[in-house]
Amino acid sequence: MPLAARLPPPAPKLDRNHLVSAGECADAFDPQRTMLGLDQEAWLARCLAEPARARWLLLGQQLMFSPFERKRGSGTGFDTDGWGGYAAAHQRIIDLIAARPNRDTVVLGGDIHGFVASNVPARRQELRSNPVSAHIVCGAISSRLGDHRNYVASLPENPHIQFVDAERHGYTRCTFTRDSASFEFRAVDDVRDPASGIATLAAYETRWGIAGLQRV
Repeated sequence: MPLAARLPPPAPKLDRNHLVSAGECADAFDPQRTMLGLDQEAWLARCLAEPARARWLLLGQQLMFSPFERKRGSGTGFDTDGWGGYAAAHQRIIDLIAARPNRDTVVLGGDIHGFVASNVPARRQELRSNPVSAHIVCGAISSRLGDHRNYVASLPENPHIQFVDAERHGYTRCTFTRDSASFEFRAVDDVRDPASGIATLAAYETRWGIAGLQRV
């Protein structure tokens, strides 16, 4: 007997990303802290230092990789359960990407339950520094959505972030060719409807050898 269709439960009121300022969490900048663990970070460093095996290097990881200063009262803060809580380790990986001889790296991520198109600045605490990579957060297919209002309100503090949307479910279609990589944010009208309509919310492109995204 088929189960009756039910609406998903309302999103719980979770403070999963407690925001702090730099002055409140000096531990986040401790160079001994590591997101990946020493062995895995050393493995990634070796991989990023190797001569290119293909035209593009795609770095897939589960988090928002670009820094994201979020609105918090009259100022801004960052979450400590993502890369913000491991600032020195984060910068070490950014430096490895920057050291590659060609601008051939794209970083994919998730976690914040929305779509994001961003550049990765060379210095994580200088958000207007030159980009070293494009970064795409691929969207939430069916999980609860993120804090869209806060994300959008935070954009003026984040000049490296070009687009954010956490109001719609969907996925990202990535297309790589020899000279470009393109990313289409595909949003569905109703995630509960198998026959739902779908459309491209926004599309971005990066060119091989030139770090950074352009809207198309």
